[in-house]
Amino acid sequence: MPVVELLVSAFVAVLLERLTSPELLRFLRQEGLYSKIKKWEDTLKIIQAVLGNAEDKQLKDRAVKTWLDDLRDLAYDVEDILDEFTTEAFERKLKMEQHDQPSTSKIRKFVPSCLRNLSPRAIKFNRGMESQIKDVSSRFEHLCRLRERLGLKENNTGGTSSNAAPRRPPSSSVPTEAVIYGRDGDKAKILEMVLKDEPTDANFRVIPIVGMGGVGKTTLARVVYNDTMVQSFELKAWELSTAQNKLKEKANGRKFLLMLDDVWRMNYGEWESLKSPFMAGARGSRMIVTTCLRDVALTIRPSGFYPLDLLPYEDCWLVFSMHAFENGDIPEHAYGNIESIRQKVIERSKGLPLAARSLGGLLRSKKKDEWLVILNSEIWDLSKEGDNEVPAALKLSYHHLPSHLKRCFAFCAIFPKDFEFEEEELMLLWMAEGLIQQSTKDKKPEDFGGEYFHDLLSRSIFQQSSSNISKFTMHDLIHDLAQWAFGEIILRVENVMGDDKKPGELGKVRYFLYTTEYLEGKMKFEVLNEVESLRSRIRTFLPIFRKDYRECFITNTIIFDLVPNLKRLRALSLRTYNVTKLPSNFRYLIKLHHLDNKGTFSIKEMPSGMKALESLQKLSNFIVGKDVGSNLQDLKSLKMVRGELCISGLDNVVDCDARGLILRDKKDLKELMLEWGSQFDDSRNQVVEKYVLEMLQPNQPLEKLTIRCYGGTRFPSWVGDSSFSKVTLLRLQSCEKCISLPSLGLLGMLKDLTIKGMKGLKHLGSEIYGEGCKKPFQLLETICFENMPQWENWEPVKENDYVDAFPHLRELAVVNCPILSRRLPDCLPSLEKLVIKNCKLLVVSFSSLPLLCKLEIDGCKGLACNGPTDSKSLKSMTLADISEFGNWLRPPQGLQSFISITELWIENCSNLISFPESCGEDILGSLVWSFSRLSVAAAAVPVIKAFVFHYQNWLLVLSLLRVQTLLGNCNWHA
Repeated sequence: MPVVELLVSAFVAVLLERLTSPELLRFLRQEGLYSKIKKWEDTLKIIQAVLGNAEDKQLKDRAVKTWLDDLRDLAYDVEDILDEFTTEAFERKLKMEQHDQPSTSKIRKFVPSCLRNLSPRAIKFNRGMESQIKDVSSRFEHLCRLRERLGLKENNTGGTSSNAAPRRPPSSSVPTEAVIYGRDGDKAKILEMVLKDEPTDANFRVIPIVGMGGVGKTTLARVVYNDTMVQSFELKAWELSTAQNKLKEKANGRKFLLMLDDVWRMNYGEWESLKSPFMAGARGSRMIVTTCLRDVALTIRPSGFYPLDLLPYEDCWLVFSMHAFENGDIPEHAYGNIESIRQKVIERSKGLPLAARSLGGLLRSKKKDEWLVILNSEIWDLSKEGDNEVPAALKLSYHHLPSHLKRCFAFCAIFPKDFEFEEEELMLLWMAEGLIQQSTKDKKPEDFGGEYFHDLLSRSIFQQSSSNISKFTMHDLIHDLAQWAFGEIILRVENVMGDDKKPGELGKVRYFLYTTEYLEGKMKFEVLNEVESLRSRIRTFLPIFRKDYRECFITNTIIFDLVPNLKRLRALSLRTYNVTKLPSNFRYLIKLHHLDNKGTFSIKEMPSGMKALESLQKLSNFIVGKDVGSNLQDLKSLKMVRGELCISGLDNVVDCDARGLILRDKKDLKELMLEWGSQFDDSRNQVVEKYVLEMLQPNQPLEKLTIRCYGGTRFPSWVGDSSFSKVTLLRLQSCEKCISLPSLGLLGMLKDLTIKGMKGLKHLGSEIYGEGCKKPFQLLETICFENMPQWENWEPVKENDYVDAFPHLRELAVVNCPILSRRLPDCLPSLEKLVIKNCKLLVVSFSSLPLLCKLEIDGCKGLACNGPTDSKSLKSMTLADISEFGNWLRPPQGLQSFISITELWIENCSNLISFPESCGEDILGSLVWSFSRLSVAAAAVPVIKAFVFHYQNWLLVLSLLRVQTLLGNCNWHA
């Protein structure tokens, strides 16, 4: 197994903070344990002082690595013991609250605390803890003695010593590869940047090349440096030390080319000092810098850098072949099915040339029956690669991470390879594990988490997913590095029968993950039932969903018998599981920070006592109970909940449930969804529901709000209040009883508005803009009105009101509003897409839509308006189920007015029998020439008299679907 390296300084800092907690100290004094635990604090401070020195030495001294490994394991055990104290204190407090009667509580005040805790349970707990404390104290003493033997010295910075930080051996300009594959295009672009002399250029120009470790930055720079096209430079130097000695005195007035390879640190002051000797160089002087860090590149050249991407897979195979076979020639007879080997190599290297080179070197001396064994292995044995460069390059990337990022990065080893994760999802898991700095005056934990994430992204540790821009992933070798750093503290189960590890191999495990199946049975989790000590250490119980995952089932034995016994659980996911109920003892998971129950639609209520989970930060859905479940008062106690929160089952709330503002203390909510039941029967109380919605007023930093199936007739005043200045998205859905909308125009940052299923709304007047507001909906980009059967009119803004509304509206959809009449707002200068469906009485003025690009009209048989006669921006038009065309296809200038359209769809338009005969073939031809797609569909177009097409190359698709009769000719003129 690889040697474990994990920075523990951040962990030690957290422990020191917890050891000074007033609540913990009060409990320890009460139990007579204070003096023993105080010694731990003193010892940790001694150890903390030498951590920086230990981290510097660990790459070269195996004994120091072992010392850090032991310290890491001890730190986890100390944290577990502190959790035991916290849990015991909480349970005693809870039992006192449940069993104490008013008559006995008066007597208890006169009983000394030392006598109150002489119960059999307390005596048993204290005895058990004393043995654990003794064991930990002995291990602390042992580590302190080893500290002296290893010669670890104090480091005032408490972190990695920058002076002693290891570096990769200096690179050279001498070529190391006979052939370079797949970089011809990159080479040409870099050479162009080196040689191009733009008039506005300063004499001295910097070209940063940025990419992840092992992607080939140095190789590319070396190829450029040695190219014959750059031999015109009077002075050339490769390394910084060489450059300073050679160029500092000679650069004045001379054209030079300088290469700075593998730069890990460069702040603005250092850069200014470094470049100053070279500013006097001749016009056309260049400096090429290679680095893994985008921040370094932007420091030395704010206008941008050259990003070096991964190598094409086929070129990776060529790199591998060059190092695995003699002269790169593949002896197919010697290795059998070379195609299967090629596929494995491509899967393993994933575009990283250093990985392909390393793998080739590793297999070069192996027998053919060893090849597939190695290629199929989960992780390369980094400790046995000898001169292989991959481990050194990647370990260097890890070593140069700041202290606060090392544990955050290593934590990502919990994910399997190729797993795609979201930024917020990972940040919340970091927070649950205590890896993110706590709030300061100016920043919140999620602010720090965002900085951590983007720092790792800028260092090419994370990569954006190629299939989903909102998700990220890690290269396989980067994942191996994280697993190497995290050590043997992850147990990942990937099959129905569970893991094959023996109990003796699980002593360090803290994190449990499993790959989901359609049905999760008891067998997969048997290892947790068999090893009691493992259950007491597990911090995460997380499913890893397959890319094609769907709703899954998990046996009640796991939910009711196993999960509540994971006392130190910090992160739990039940997402999309068809779970019907959570156990009543769920409230004892008081260390839980992260509960993802999104998509668990079968759960009808949260268990009672949820208020005990005061550490919860992530809670996807709080389901209000009807009988014995948790109510809104329990939710009120969960003050740490942040990010996204759904509160469902609100129709179960009775008047006495809601007292005070439930969400007042949840200052870090970004997205809120409030859901009542979809059945509007006699049991619903409109007055109560409005009162409940008033009590659910969130804090003002909210960004997204959804209210669904609310049964009141009006919304409370906070919905649409101008103080919610950060709301960008608002959805009011299926609020069937509502008869008016609040002043939504006052939401200054609102960009996306959806109103659906508001069946009681008849009139939309000036109240939506907000009283006295002259510029409502200034940033609104999208509006959708849908399924509003009683909506009759949308009153326009009066001319003398001088209201400037919807200046940036780009998309408007009005769907299934059958009695809506009159006009839409007259002036929508930015509208690009208009969708009108099943609005038979609606009138539209296209003259006020100068930027309209896409038009969809469906089911508007009495649409009483002219077509978009002068629209030169219209690119796509869909006409469906229209019986009266009026002047739609007879514009004043003929079909010339539609010259910009490139896509036309006509469906179920029974009165359309031809394009206008008054338009000559030349004009009709000009219309059709501009189409790239033309479709005419449905049997309801029984007769089309004639089509004349002047065919051009850009008419890509012609569809005549279910057309019964085509009278006349269909002529094509090329």
